[in-house]
Amino acid sequence: MLYTPDNIKYCLLTWDYFENQHVSQYISPSTPIPITGLFNWSILFNGSRTFPRSKTDFEKFNLLHVNVTQKNLPLLSKIIPLINQSVTKLLINIDYAIDMWSQTFPHPELLLQEIDKADYIFAVEPSMTDLLSHSLKRKIACIPHPCPTHLIENYRTHDRQKKIMISTHRYDSNFQLPYFATRDLPDKWYTSILGASNNIDSVLHLYDECQGVLTFEETIKYISRHYAIIETHTLNSYGRTTIEAAVLGVPCIGMKNLESMNRCFPTLIYNSLCPVTRIHELINTLISDSDFYSSVCSFAIEKSLYYSYDNCKKLMLDFLNSPA
Repeated sequence: MLYTPDNIKYCLLTWDYFENQHVSQYISPSTPIPITGLFNWSILFNGSRTFPRSKTDFEKFNLLHVNVTQKNLPLLSKIIPLINQSVTKLLINIDYAIDMWSQTFPHPELLLQEIDKADYIFAVEPSMTDLLSHSLKRKIACIPHPCPTHLIENYRTHDRQKKIMISTHRYDSNFQLPYFATRDLPDKWYTSILGASNNIDSVLHLYDECQGVLTFEETIKYISRHYAIIETHTLNSYGRTTIEAAVLGVPCIGMKNLESMNRCFPTLIYNSLCPVTRIHELINTLISDSDFYSSVCSFAIEKSLYYSYDNCKKLMLDFLNSPA
């Protein structure tokens, strides 16, 4: 069949968060913006909120999307016998960076064997796409999880503080390295670090402001007030925070292994694991060269539309309807 926005009957399965619980959290009045990532597919395709349990339940859908994690890999063996694949097609993506697979999927052949049962497989960044297409000898799409760009853009502001933000992550944060690149900022310029709540005692003496984990809307507001961001993520990823910074038009300095850095901020990329001089030079250029700063912001805003609902929907439908 040919999938269209009108005929697609979509359901997302994951055991890490049941979709109806997660969706109800991120569309509640207190947090009206859906957090960038996986669960936006359900909004985009008007997905079911009910976990199917029987053959009859599964046949209500013509596209079943399984987000594969360490915890729910056995889900595939459970549901595949219940699926009539002439009625319901199986779409799979893997929600861990390949850098983490030795811990999350210690038996790679089992992983490959299970996911190869799917009708469609996609990854959100090029390194995983390359790994899976090489290993399975089949077409693997590279499609980012959607970002609600149409909502985040409402938080753009020109009222930016003289403040550089360090973005950290629970998997691979380097809380200290950005300190060396920002220790001699111009007078009356300040630093802040976001997401350091579990390590607050170890960074209090390094940065002018230490902010723990915020709700998504609060995070967007917080990012929008900064002059620029240093992204510390080192894993192969599509770079959610970088995408959000691009939508807001806030320059983001980050590693080349983030897909969104290459797309949205190609002039602000660093290549090594200890890029102190490079980061320092980029910050100084952003501060001193207003034309460069403006061009970086405008370019990023334009490129961020790649992650929008409209474009992600088009990318996914094109993939589902393309020859195998």
